[in-house]
Amino acid sequence: MTPALPSETDDAQDLAVLSTVASDQIGRVRWRDTWRGAGISTLVHAAVILALALCVFPVLEGAPAMSVQLRTALPIDPAALAVEVDSVSDVAFSSASSAAASTAYSAATATTLTGTLPETTHSQPLRALRPPSLAAPLPARAGAADLLQSIRPLRRSNPQAGGLVNAPSVQTALTGVLGHIRSELDQDMLQVVWMLDASISLHDDRQEVAAQLVPFYKEMLARPNKREKPFRSAVVGYAARPAVLLRSSDNPSQVVQAIANMASDPSGLENVFTAVQFAVQTFGSWKGTTIVVIWTDESGDDLPLLEDTIRLCRERNVIVHVVGPQAVLGMEAGLQHYVIPQTQQAYLVPVKRGPDAALPERLRLPYWFDSESPPWTLGGAYISRGGANWGGPLREGVLSGVGPYALTRLALETGGTFSLLQRQGDTPPLEWQTQRLYLPEYDSAREIISGLQRAPLRLAVVEAAALTWKADLHPPTRAFFGKADDHYPFRVQTPYQPPALFQGALKSQLSGHMTQAQADLQVVEYALARLSVEGLDEAYTAEEHPRWRAWFDLNRGRLLAMSVRLREYHETLRLVQQNVGLTPNTNFLSLVPSPQLKTGRVADDRAVQAGKYLRKVISEHAGTPWAQLAQWELNEALGFVVQPREIPLPKPGPPGRPGPIGSGPPTIPKL
Repeated sequence: MTPALPSETDDAQDLAVLSTVASDQIGRVRWRDTWRGAGISTLVHAAVILALALCVFPVLEGAPAMSVQLRTALPIDPAALAVEVDSVSDVAFSSASSAAASTAYSAATATTLTGTLPETTHSQPLRALRPPSLAAPLPARAGAADLLQSIRPLRRSNPQAGGLVNAPSVQTALTGVLGHIRSELDQDMLQVVWMLDASISLHDDRQEVAAQLVPFYKEMLARPNKREKPFRSAVVGYAARPAVLLRSSDNPSQVVQAIANMASDPSGLENVFTAVQFAVQTFGSWKGTTIVVIWTDESGDDLPLLEDTIRLCRERNVIVHVVGPQAVLGMEAGLQHYVIPQTQQAYLVPVKRGPDAALPERLRLPYWFDSESPPWTLGGAYISRGGANWGGPLREGVLSGVGPYALTRLALETGGTFSLLQRQGDTPPLEWQTQRLYLPEYDSAREIISGLQRAPLRLAVVEAAALTWKADLHPPTRAFFGKADDHYPFRVQTPYQPPALFQGALKSQLSGHMTQAQADLQVVEYALARLSVEGLDEAYTAEEHPRWRAWFDLNRGRLLAMSVRLREYHETLRLVQQNVGLTPNTNFLSLVPSPQLKTGRVADDRAVQAGKYLRKVISEHAGTPWAQLAQWELNEALGFVVQPREIPLPKPGPPGRPGPIGSGPPTIPKL
């Protein structure tokens, strides 16, 4: 049914209200050269990191398995492997993370959505309209066969030709989206659903969007053909559940006010695909074109709903435009800046920002040498500068230059765009002429898996990466026995122990570290075998996509380097067990990188080969994230040398001396 049209008197009243809202909102927005609205959603994410859904979505259950049977001899007994992987689909779809995702999904679908968010403890809960007409249950979860059926394209955007947009500011991103809205409005009557992430980190974005929408809606009020081509807007906020903040309306002042007055939600969940389905069902009776504009700084917590959401949008003629974050390269979890107002201390808080591709391509191998001390932990956050971090969270969070695969695919498959909004602390993406050469595939995961059967190099890369994801390797201990404070300024401590007590504890623990190194080495060897099968040299020469050549060289170089490091680490600890490098007074020990190798010809040869592959990445893919990861690997030598120390017995302090002011751990709120 055609919506009621506003009268000229209504237009005049709307314009007056809109002008008032404009003045109010522009006053609220603090214009800055850098964005304070960095994408820090919540520390809840630190406890909910999905082990393998980082790279492969659970919607793929039942997808054709890719054989990863061993095709070359191992230097060790495969039966001794610490993990057993029968297929990439086993890695992808049988992980505990998939079970967790299914449990979360079941909990969500068990409740009928009524357009409201759950009760929260913040002082200004998200206010939502609750008319009975908005009651809409989530669609029942389709079976695996249904999810994997091909979908007939109705509209599809080309990622190489306008589908992907780089937006250095909120204003640039919004201007691009409004241009598409104007273009659609020229063709048909139009309904726009503004769907905004309710996280605290998006507060500044929401205020700026509200302010900048004022001139656009003034323009809409002045359209000469507005009666022939009606234009309506709705506003939806979403977190764990979606909330209708404004039903479809032709009142522009209400649209701006709904966005500006949107309360933040501290739950830390962003079920974006649930929200899109809810919006499509709620506003799907519109007879013209519907555009959903998603504004978010994360990739979402309900990725299993991706293909269902695409299908529903196509059935209802819905175009989705996304303004979202730059994805982490080959990972789901990234880090974003957050500054505690009371102390002005900057932290890097874990958030979901990826992955950038549908299947695992990047090895999950840690970088060992960010710090020789164990980490301090504070709900998963890391100090931004001047503190210790162990094993490379900063390395793992390197950005890809493109958006998250799932959100990008949703936009492209519905004829929309993905606008990559740069945020504080983000490395800028590559120039487009270079970036376009390294784009991932945005087909469905089933189509991508099918294509791997005809691309042995790509198949080998995915198989090797999947093995490391299943194993979940971690960096070994290299400082015995230091620790870091759990409060600012996070000093590294080397507590005193009598030498005899220290050396006894050291030798009792070394066997466990050596056993773990052997288990990790077996996984590395197994993954390395995937990249050493016959025929890959020809496949490498035939591979036209530089992204896959970069992954092959980087992954092979890193695996070779890691195999040397693990052997050298094990041998160094064995020598320490025999008192090599210890003095009678040693009560602290650390292992530092050394170019001298102890484990013989195999290690020497592999070290040379590792350097060859890694330097090739740097020379052939200069300026890319792959080159950055390769350089980090080359920055440290592959061997180890023991550095014993003698920590003196501390002198007693004066009696009654008070502790340092502010020595308690800082509080980082759930964002």
